[in-house]
Amino acid sequence: MKALIVGNGEPPSRELFDALLAAAPDLLLCADGGADTVRRYGGVPDVVVGDLDSASADGLSGMPAERRVRIDADNSGTDLNKVLTHAVGMGVTEAVLTGVTGRRTDHTLWNLSLLKTFADRLRLRITDDHCHIHLLGEGTVT
Repeated sequence: MKALIVGNGEPPSRELFDALLAAAPDLLLCADGGADTVRRYGGVPDVVVGDLDSASADGLSGMPAERRVRIDADNSGTDLNKVLTHAVGMGVTEAVLTGVTGRRTDHTLWNLSLLKTFADRLRLRITDDHCHIHLLGEGTVT
């Protein structure tokens, strides 16, 4: 199963968001405030995961409670880490992450580390308006 996961970093352009949706992911998941980006572009997330301290009331409006997965703030990682863990539990095997770069360098670096952290469970790619980032397999030369 494939997912598009939208974070609360620098939002993708509308054109990029539309192109990622056109690739027909099975699920549209949001890490907390990523719901605001999705709603601003006219989308409706399948699930929003996080401590829900960043998503606005408009971003969550009309979403049934069962599609809001609130995980209290703790030291187990960021909202993106939590949505990836939730995605694995839903059977996702591949995901494109967008809205996970820019703004805060510390968050961008953490998000890059998640490519390796989840490499044994998920095939991940980070895509923004400037680049595509993914792990290379052993023996791969570019």
